[in-house]
Amino acid sequence: MRILKTLIIAFSIIGATFASTGNRCNEDYECGIGYPYAACNGGLNVYPGISMDGNDNLIIAGKFNSSQGGPFGLPKMFNIPITSDGAQISERIDIHGEIQGGAGSFNLYSFYDYLPKSNYYYVLMNQGGSAPIFSLIDGNTARNEVKYVFNIFNTPFVPIFDDIEKSMIYGAYGIYKLNKLPIQRSDAQDAILIYQSQVVNGLAKDGKDLYMSTYDGKFLKGTIDCLNCSKDQLVQIGNDTNASHLTDFLVEGDLMVFSYSNGIIGYSKSGNSSSAIQLITGENVISMVSNKGTIYYTTKDGIVKSIGIDGKNGTTLYTPTSNHQCQSAVGFQSTDGVCKGKTLWYNGIPTCTPINDGGVPAQCYTSSDCGSTPYFTCNGSCGCVNNFSGLDCTHCDGNVEWLNGIPSCQIPK
Repeated sequence: MRILKTLIIAFSIIGATFASTGNRCNEDYECGIGYPYAACNGGLNVYPGISMDGNDNLIIAGKFNSSQGGPFGLPKMFNIPITSDGAQISERIDIHGEIQGGAGSFNLYSFYDYLPKSNYYYVLMNQGGSAPIFSLIDGNTARNEVKYVFNIFNTPFVPIFDDIEKSMIYGAYGIYKLNKLPIQRSDAQDAILIYQSQVVNGLAKDGKDLYMSTYDGKFLKGTIDCLNCSKDQLVQIGNDTNASHLTDFLVEGDLMVFSYSNGIIGYSKSGNSSSAIQLITGENVISMVSNKGTIYYTTKDGIVKSIGIDGKNGTTLYTPTSNHQCQSAVGFQSTDGVCKGKTLWYNGIPTCTPINDGGVPAQCYTSSDCGSTPYFTCNGSCGCVNNFSGLDCTHCDGNVEWLNGIPSCQIPK
């Protein structure tokens, strides 16, 4: 489970090293024609969220700064080995599909989970600066492009996944189950209501048992076998006011564990003890994942650490840093500024987007990016003004009327 957070962390403290090849750089001017068409990777911005790949690697999402400062290039998924301290972090996949500017902007916000058997990455995207979109990156495809799944605007959405049973349980205005891993918008129609009306900020599963936390700091227990049950059938097994503003929640061993702005706290999931176990204190913890009695977590500063569920053997695995490698701006064929498409600009940084049939770019920030005529609209990609069609959006099966320079296609009734 991954809690929605606004943090993206940016700084360049030297820590664990990167596995990298090629010439090393320290400044943008050392890369091709330089900034803004190319940059030398600076500190890594680490997004909220952490997962595991089933092969002793942690997975985090991030985007490098340029040496000029500020995020640059494609977001990526990274591997961090858990087998030894100071091991090399390596790039796992590039993430395609972000749209930097305009009303249709679409940007990575946080990372929910990775499912190794399905090779799915579930992420949260931000559309238009305010609309959260539950999204999928299918690692079985060549391009690793983000795909829209659900619009979760104004929804207290908390998902957990089962890669073996191929299912998802999620909290919204109620607790729901999908007997499939969602890959498209219509999958939401197949959701089964487990518990009515219950709103949660944390959710975890252990076998058939469901554990959850609420916005008023209660810990509840239920079962995945419930069907349209009233929320008063949930059993309260504890409470902690700090859990009202938790950042993540999981179960490991006999513990329910939650993270918050001052550390990590565990409670017995049996409900037999009301005593809190303070595993970490004084750290702003953003996200967690656990395995075999160890909790791996990220902090507000993007540092990746681990701690045993007994509160011992704390280790720092990664501190955000540069890999001292050059990268081109998004979509460009080289660091020399070669674009085989159309160059779009946002906040002084270019993006090269392919040209589709009819000479229309695959992405747009404004309608003027689509063409010089008023027949186009732009919401991240180019479209036609209502009722118009065709590659140049000028075809109308009715009468064209004009008002203040804007065409309208009136279809006879």
